[in-house]
Amino acid sequence: MTVDNQGKINSFAEWIKELKKHNSFSSSIDFFVKKSEFPILYFEYQSFPGWLSLRYSNHLEVEDSLCFRLYESEPAFDPVQLYNPKQIPVFHSQIQKLFNTQDCQYFPLVFNKKVIALFAFLYRTGSDSSMVWDQFFVLQSYVKEFLWRGKWEKDSPIDELTGCFNKRYFLKQLFVEFSRARRLQLPLSLILLQLDQLKTLESVYGTYKTGLFIKSFVNNMVKDSRAYDILGAWPEGYLGFILPHTSERGASMKAEQIRWSVESADFSKVFPSHGRLTLSLGLAEYPRVNRSADSLFKSTLKALSFAHNECDGNMTAVATPVVGFKPDFLVQNEVNNLRDLT
Repeated sequence: MTVDNQGKINSFAEWIKELKKHNSFSSSIDFFVKKSEFPILYFEYQSFPGWLSLRYSNHLEVEDSLCFRLYESEPAFDPVQLYNPKQIPVFHSQIQKLFNTQDCQYFPLVFNKKVIALFAFLYRTGSDSSMVWDQFFVLQSYVKEFLWRGKWEKDSPIDELTGCFNKRYFLKQLFVEFSRARRLQLPLSLILLQLDQLKTLESVYGTYKTGLFIKSFVNNMVKDSRAYDILGAWPEGYLGFILPHTSERGASMKAEQIRWSVESADFSKVFPSHGRLTLSLGLAEYPRVNRSADSLFKSTLKALSFAHNECDGNMTAVATPVVGFKPDFLVQNEVNNLRDLT
């Protein structure tokens, strides 16, 4: 055995020892990506609605909002193609173009016979990827222990009922987007909504049938949203929209579009005794109403409660600032309005 090979074996053994210090799915993935000598992108796959969303990367030039909507960009997309993403032309070509690489290798993370995530290794001429492959196989075996023990549900950002982001991840992203909005001095709006007849439908038709309806409803909202809008759901029955770069006016139009799409539809074929359904929505905008992500969420939740509990639903309530509140900055359309008045 050569000295060089012995050094690789010792290095690999040390890497395994470090990996086993991590006791969760997410921290193990983060360790694998951050400790790699080569650029690696980690995408999580949402089977519904068919998104590959970037979660971790050690590549300095990567956009943290990178997301591929596979069913929309590839009409013939089949999840089986995730085993060999080079069969997904739009995804593979975009990776090559965005990161200026002639080729890349993909490591699909498989659990229960399904691809749940994807690693993209950005190939460099003359680079030896054998160590990365060895590390990946050890990682996949190691994290499966968390998946089978149920820790995936705890660490996963996905809400099982709707297929969109869960409450924990949604609120985490709200803080991320709020920080970005404050730094760039761009508006950020939050919408929370709930089906006014949710409890009645669950008691009459059961949670399973009601859940299928909500899942279909979420799918339609996703199709009508921008790639960087963030949709979340949580057990209390709320759905939430984080709308980056969106003022109160734009968010109000979005909210009313959603509300009207439900109010004007006939659901009698799905729920014979409840052909007409309605939504309650609450809305708040930074910087108009508050100065923190936490207060933005609370203001929106208060507006939703007002619409649902005090106004009997089927309306959009917009949060207003307290008397004397001074925003961190004025959004562009407000600046233009002030100029028009002078």
